[in-house]
Amino acid sequence: MLRTVMRWEIAYGQAKEAIAALGALNAVCRSHGWAEWTTWAPFSGKENELFVICDYPDPAAYVDERDARFADADFMNAWRQCAQHAVQGSIWTDVLEPVPDLG
Repeated sequence: MLRTVMRWEIAYGQAKEAIAALGALNAVCRSHGWAEWTTWAPFSGKENELFVICDYPDPAAYVDERDARFADADFMNAWRQCAQHAVQGSIWTDVLEPVPDLG
């Protein structure tokens, strides 16, 4: 399994629009049969941050879908709508894998 966690700061006063844009982005993903992202907000810590999380069965599935999304005009248009609400330079993506059994 692979988990992607994208963290970004929302421009002050634009959370509602950012969350709506993420919903539209997920609609594009749904229409293509791609994994959908869940959106989280911190219970404590830094304000105006969102975490967008998506799981994939393996690294190859992640790379294939990532490349397909970047090549898709509908996805990229929806992504631009999301990104316009992010503070410039604040988007950070982690790709995580489970810790192996070190026996």
